[in-house]
Amino acid sequence: MKKVFLLFLLLFAGCVKEVPVQVPIAQIIENNTLQNYLDATCRVRAGNSGGSGVCFSITNNNILVLTNRHVVGNNKNATVQFWYNGQPGKIYAGTVVKVAPIDMAVIMVKDVKQLPKAIPISNVAPKKSDVIYTVGHSNASWPKLLESKIDDFVTGGAYNTEQHNFIFNPKGIGGQSGSGVFKDGYIVGLLWGSKNNTTIAITCTDLLKYVNYQNLFITADWCNVCKDMLPIINKLNKEGYNIQIVDYKNYSTKMLPLFINKSNKQLFGVQTEKTLREFYNGKEKVDRGSDQKSRRSDKKS
Repeated sequence: MKKVFLLFLLLFAGCVKEVPVQVPIAQIIENNTLQNYLDATCRVRAGNSGGSGVCFSITNNNILVLTNRHVVGNNKNATVQFWYNGQPGKIYAGTVVKVAPIDMAVIMVKDVKQLPKAIPISNVAPKKSDVIYTVGHSNASWPKLLESKIDDFVTGGAYNTEQHNFIFNPKGIGGQSGSGVFKDGYIVGLLWGSKNNTTIAITCTDLLKYVNYQNLFITADWCNVCKDMLPIINKLNKEGYNIQIVDYKNYSTKMLPLFINKSNKQLFGVQTEKTLREFYNGKEKVDRGSDQKSRRSDKKS
């Protein structure tokens, strides 16, 4: 009996292999997505007109705010005001840097002392029945978060009959024009009006036609994977790639590092130097995350 037992132990031991410790390809971070939507939304005033806006890009202390063309009108300047911990923040003066052929405009605000969150614009159009969120300011109140579901898609707009939109319930509240429409941590649309008790928003794929992104590297000082990628980023910058290094606290993202190029294409996690060269040159053939193997990532400690 003892011999049989010893033989069983030897056979079992032979089947056991040492499992190597895997280096994480990306680091997951805790991310209060719904709160990020509120933190990225601001009041916009331009002349006698007003509405909402959403921050979609931050470089250094400069921010870009997406809003409606009908909110800024013919004004070259506008003001934005974000809310922090339930209290209105400083009113910043900005410049209207883009007025699109659709009902969309972009405001640039420089030297912002207390930075908001930035929500990237999605490359993927939403689908019917998707659950979405909108945020808007009614008069001078704290921004309100509303949950909805996409009902259908329609074409047309006040400025462009080819503008692509989706509609949803309930009807938007006053002052909500220019609010982002959010899903899974991204901007998937821009609210611009209402009709027959429904709300209308421009699709993200239309928005991206008129938005100019910069090359960005979103990182954190505690992220070991980010530190591994930093020498490659620094090398590319010495060669003139002009990749802005941005702290993760200012971006709504669930995984680091995050790479964004001028076409708003996105990658996460460990990447090769060759991949990043092609990516930041606009020659990428990969979508966010597709250059990675599917493995479990480390959480922030």
